[in-house]
Amino acid sequence: MTGADPVRELLHAHRELCEQAVDDLDIAAGLEDAGIGPESAARYRHADVFGLAEELHARVPRRPGAPGGAPPAVRRRTRAADATRSALLHLVPVAVLALAAGHPAAPALATAAGAAALTTLDRPRRRPDPAGGRCTAPRGGSPSGRERPRAGRAARPPGARAGAGWSRLWAEAGAAVGVSVVLVVVARASVASGVAAAVGAGAARWWVGWTRGVGRAQVGSAVTIAEFGARMRPVLPVAVLAQVVLAGVLVAAPRGGADAAAWAGQGALAVLLLLAGVVRACGRPAVAAVGVLVAAAGVVLVVLRGDPALAVPAGCAVPVAVLLPYAWLLLGRPGSHRPGPPA
Repeated sequence: MTGADPVRELLHAHRELCEQAVDDLDIAAGLEDAGIGPESAARYRHADVFGLAEELHARVPRRPGAPGGAPPAVRRRTRAADATRSALLHLVPVAVLALAAGHPAAPALATAAGAAALTTLDRPRRRPDPAGGRCTAPRGGSPSGRERPRAGRAARPPGARAGAGWSRLWAEAGAAVGVSVVLVVVARASVASGVAAAVGAGAARWWVGWTRGVGRAQVGSAVTIAEFGARMRPVLPVAVLAQVVLAGVLVAAPRGGADAAAWAGQGALAVLLLLAGVVRACGRPAVAAVGVLVAAAGVVLVVLRGDPALAVPAGCAVPVAVLLPYAWLLLGRPGSHRPGPPA
């Protein structure tokens, strides 16, 4: 580089990327896509691409109209509205099954109606993201860059974005089918159990929104990745515990007491929906869909073997055991909480 300010030359060459980036991670991803690696970063007087991206981000004036964080009360109302709508939509297969009771095709009709409703309508409203929140190492951090977050979502061409959109749609449809199958099995035992499961699904949506909000807030305030991980570590256990407690209340209230099998079923389903929602919100919709479909297949197999009372806890056990640590690890990564499609 012969120019007096090589970084300025790079900024001119990638001005559109730098102006449209949400944070320095977006810039780092775009630079890597353009073929700028550690060796190239050294020519711009930086040890790595992340340091170079930080300087580019700092040099670009903040874009006008950048979205700011919504007030806490607005965020709570939005989460409550999303949760209520989700609970009502999860009631669709239960209602169809109850209305078509006695008809041989009732389970199939209820599953199809529930899958259609959840795929097309169970989408939380987009919320404004905090602007400028970053989770990076201090300037005097390790020169090796180990404290720096890795660049997450890279800028992709329109064809790749369209392909990703279709993949996400198929994943959402698969998850909706799986959830509907499990809800139909639960509702065939009793309509009250189906209603309780739908309420648990709505609560899961609320807690997913809560974990996402906490994660984004910590991305904006944590100084290092280690600090971010420490702050996020108790978030998922709190949400899981809340789901289990709610399941116990939903089972005990109409029966006037505890029912071990019913509590295990409601608790397992509520936790499964929470974990699948968290994984989906962290940018892994296919993994969430596979977990739900595996649970649905397990539930159906147990029912076919003649033990419907234990179908839901038995079918959900393995997916919950796998998704729980996976979701916990995802929540501890700053890149999982960057702006993206709604959860």
